[in-house]
Amino acid sequence: MNRSILISLRKYSRGAYPLKPKTDGQMMSQTKKTKITLDMTVLDIVSQYRETEIVFKQYDEPAGECVCCNALFDTLAAMADKYHLDVQRIMNDLENVISSGK
Repeated sequence: MNRSILISLRKYSRGAYPLKPKTDGQMMSQTKKTKITLDMTVLDIVSQYRETEIVFKQYDEPAGECVCCNALFDTLAAMADKYHLDVQRIMNDLENVISSGK
């Protein structure tokens, strides 16, 4: 891949290009849309929303082990089922952390 493209991709991924054009020529800022689904893996969620790691840490004790260590490749639904956790509560906790920006 071209070096200048790689540099541009790195800058874009770090937020160096905060605006993107809309189809009508206006500009809109890039914002993370809170969209957690049951088929996302723990890794998907933590990678996309770093602030969610604290939520998974809160479930370590009820799970009896580190969720991020032992269920990283499990979907959210499978992880909740594996540890007998309330998946809706986990989703609400994740959404709240993401929307608050913590």
